Amino acid sequence: MATFKADLKEIVKLRLFLQNAPKKVRKASAEFLNNLAFGSRRAALKELDRTMTIRSPGFIRGSVRVQKTRAGTSIVQQMSVMGSIRRARFSGFEEQEFGTDTKRKRVQTTAARGGKWGRRVAPRFRLKPGAKVLKPQDRKLKANQIIPFLQIISREKYRKPFLLPKAHKKLQKGIFNLKGRRIQRLHALKAKQPKTNRWHSNAVDRYLSRRRLRLEWQKSMNWVFKK
Repeated sequence: MATFKADLKEIVKLRLFLQNAPKKVRKASAEFLNNLAFGSRRAALKELDRTMTIRSPGFIRGSVRVQKTRAGTSIVQQMSVMGSIRRARFSGFEEQEFGTDTKRKRVQTTAARGGKWGRRVAPRFRLKPGAKVLKPQDRKLKANQIIPFLQIISREKYRKPFLLPKAHKKLQKGIFNLKGRRIQRLHALKAKQPKTNRWHSNAVDRYLSRRRLRLEWQKSMNWVFKK
């Protein structure tokens, strides 16, 4: 009977490859999904900048985030999420994306922004929720006694924001301040409903439509298996 020697090195390599393949495919899948999520985030930031008035780019960049999936998670459970988080006084642009009713009770005017809508609100005109603001009742007047109230605080040289809870002729109700002999409204007491702007959906759709997903997947696989 003939005898021969077999080199088992390649067989051992193949066995190791097959043993490690599931783990490497999970890693490639996680890399693929995370890359798409971060790419969608960049597209979302561009969409927001293009379609909305952004007064604090750093704040928005910190609010639009990616929740990465982990390589150790089963492929069927892997999920990378891109979106905007809610903060104390920030809804994450939920009203624009979904058309839901705004929860804001007041909105700052251009006067509070130095005369230009694109500017940020001046620090002295910012009001925290529940902040106490001077009103006619604090001077023992009725809510509709607007003129006597203005005369009193003018004599007092009162320069902080104050509340007019009732409209008077051309003066709408709101939060005002005195600037010399002028009165200017800083906060309207009824926020307008924002226009629907599906910034998130549009950004993701536009980004994915321009990607060659099969090629992206192949890059992720090559990155893992060539290590």
